Amino acid sequence: MKRWEGMWAVAVVGFWAALTPVAHAQTEECLDLNGDGVEDTVVVSGDTVTIAGGGTTRVYSPGAWNLMLPLEMDGAPGCELLFIQDGSAAVVTHRTLSTDSYNVGAWYGAGFADLDGQPGDELYVSGGFNITVVTQRDRTSKVYPVGTWSVLAALDLDGQPGRELYVIDGPRLRVISHATQSWWTYDAGPWTSVQPVETDGNAGEELVFTEGDNVRIFSLLDRGFREYTVGGWNDMSHYQQDGLPGEELVFAVGGRIFVINDARRETYSL
Repeated sequence: MKRWEGMWAVAVVGFWAALTPVAHAQTEECLDLNGDGVEDTVVVSGDTVTIAGGGTTRVYSPGAWNLMLPLEMDGAPGCELLFIQDGSAAVVTHRTLSTDSYNVGAWYGAGFADLDGQPGDELYVSGGFNITVVTQRDRTSKVYPVGTWSVLAALDLDGQPGRELYVIDGPRLRVISHATQSWWTYDAGPWTSVQPVETDGNAGEELVFTEGDNVRIFSLLDRGFREYTVGGWNDMSHYQQDGLPGEELVFAVGGRIFVINDARRETYSL
């Protein structure tokens, strides 16, 4: 039977609020920490954490943490316990009875996702003007300079293994490929909303920026934007409308329906 004691309930609420947005689901049910297929017992007392399971009990001291979450980070059997506080993160691997610490800076936003296409999720943390990516599988961290930002998320933008991080700061769009350890900066122009949609029928999603009558679709595969103009629209949706790969953007324009078919690079009214 699983058993979490001490600050666990508080930690879960705090961590999920802080990790925004979360790229995909890992949950508090990930309680097999030594890889034997049996849920372990975790007891929290102050800054120490005791894990018991598989005939082994071990006390860990990850530091003065205030947030804790079990995650699959290294691709090996069993989950790791991730601890985070302002300036640092610690990963407890009970399978090997070890703790690894990382400097992540004063963090403002964070999340976890498979960023390199290899087994296990990476932790990404925004602190100051940088994003730090922690890869527990090989116990490394890498810092990417991004400046300030208003949007930070992980998304598959190129159809290749591993998600990309994208950061939006005013008119600037920055994209990080941790799988290739590359990053790019683009001028997105003024915008009022942005959402991911697979519009062109190729692997990976596009980012759809809207502002007034202007629609700009960013494709990482094409390393740039495609621009469209939609006059006086008041509602936008997207769905598969022509039966071919890629979703169409559908706008309500007065009493008409206006469609952007990005796969064919054309617009029309219904």
